[in-house]
Amino acid sequence: MNNHGFSKLVAFLNQLEQERISYTLAHHQDETIMVNVAVAGERWEVEFFEDGSVEVERFVSSG
Repeated sequence: MNNHGFSKLVAFLNQLEQERISYTLAHHQDETIMVNVAVAGERWEVEFFEDGSVEVERFVSSG
């Protein structure tokens, strides 16, 4: 992961920790790190790529 991608990841993790939001890290694909976040009624999958890009998938509970 280049410095730009790494700094985005670290900034995001720091923000989660400041807000006291629990998360887990996963590595399912080459050149990516995924942050799994669960908050009330939602689950987020935030994927940080080596090139600095970020993809977010948000799953919202209907009940």
